[in-house]
Order: sequence, then C-alpha cells, then structure tokens
Amino acid sequence: MTSRQQIKKTAKNLVSRNLGLAILSTLTLVLFYTIIRSLNPPLLNYTTTTVHHSLTSDIPRAGYHYTFSLLPLLLYILSGPIKIGIYNVFLKFTKDDADVSFKSVFSFFGNGSLFFLSLSWYIVYSLLLFLWSLLLVIPGIIKTYSYAMAPYLLIENTKLGVLEAITKSRRIMQGRKFDLFILDLSFIGWYLLCVPTLGLAYFWVWPYHQTSRALFYKSLVAEKDNTLTITN
Repeated sequence: MTSRQQIKKTAKNLVSRNLGLAILSTLTLVLFYTIIRSLNPPLLNYTTTTVHHSLTSDIPRAGYHYTFSLLPLLLYILSGPIKIGIYNVFLKFTKDDADVSFKSVFSFFGNGSLFFLSLSWYIVYSLLLFLWSLLLVIPGIIKTYSYAMAPYLLIENTKLGVLEAITKSRRIMQGRKFDLFILDLSFIGWYLLCVPTLGLAYFWVWPYHQTSRALFYKSLVAEKDNTLTITN
C-alpha cells in the first residue's frame, strides 16, 4: 500500500498539472449544489388557504392545498451522474494515458445505461447509509468508508451491478477504513485555509483531496488485485 505522504505528494502534482480542469470540475459541483440549496422546495408541501364562509357560520374555515414539486426529484436524479462523473475526472488524473477533459464530468449522461447505473448507485448508497445511521452516528461513518470505493469500481467496470460494486468495496476496504479516515483527516488544515481566503482555497483543496482518494483506490486495488478483478 502506498504511503499517505506519497499519495498526497503525487496528488498535488497531478492537480497542479490539471489545475484548470480541476477548478472547473469543482466549480460545476459547487454551482450544482448551490442551485439545489436555493431552488429546492419540499417534495410535498401544503399552503393554508381560506375558503368561503359556510351557510351556518361566519367563521372562515381553513383549507389545505397540497402541491407536488418535481424540482427536488429532478435535482436528486441528477446528483448521482454529476457526482460520479466528477469522481471520473479525478480518477483519470491518475492515469497517464487517460483522455481527460471537461466532458468527462458528464460521462455518465452519455447513454441510458450509464445514467441509470449512476442513479442506482446514488439511491442505493444513500439508502444504505441512511439505514445504518439509524443505528447512531458511528455505524454510519464506518459504512461510509466501507462503501467509499464503489463509485471508482463502477467507473472502471460499468458492467458491475451496484450491489456488486458495494460488496467489492466492502471487501477491499477491510482493514483499510482507518487508513482512508486518516487520509481524510489530514486535509482538515487545508480546508481551514478556505476561511481566510473567502472560500477560494476550496477550488484547490477539494480536487487535491479527491485526487488523493482516487490514488488511494488505485493503491488499494493494486494491493488486493488477487481478490478483485477490474476490467477497464
């Protein structure tokens, strides 16, 4: 397994080499979630309305008008393809012969099967983490790290089923969850730089962090290649 220091050193060089694309990809995700926060109404809401007086009373009665909004559902559907597409960009940074460009962000919008695969991953992943979080915070965190390699597995082998990718992620993360946790923890100081820079540092730190995670995945697969088959 490649050391954490070496992973971060390599990631820093890769992001520096692809800085424009790294910033643009991060900006895409930031804008997407900014739109979600600003435009996302409840899926089902109601508004109180006053109806006509009844014949037997002068007291107006309140009625409830229920509305169903498709916007949050649409944004949720798009979240999976967007997130896994951006993971694809940072994973391609780690490959010398990879054809990486901004269109890679939208690689899982390319056809119906890829779109459905990324959407299925996001739904299953979110549901499993929600169910585990019901058992308190710690089990949810542990499972977050157990399932962390699933999107990379799906990117490298789109013929994998979502549950199969999650199962393989659990297998290769056995004994390595704490290593990834420490890697994530080592970026806290970098993220603190976002405060004095008014958030600008985020467009360097987040790609640096995500490229480090992609390198962690590659190192993990290389280490456990005898138990895991990846088809590019």
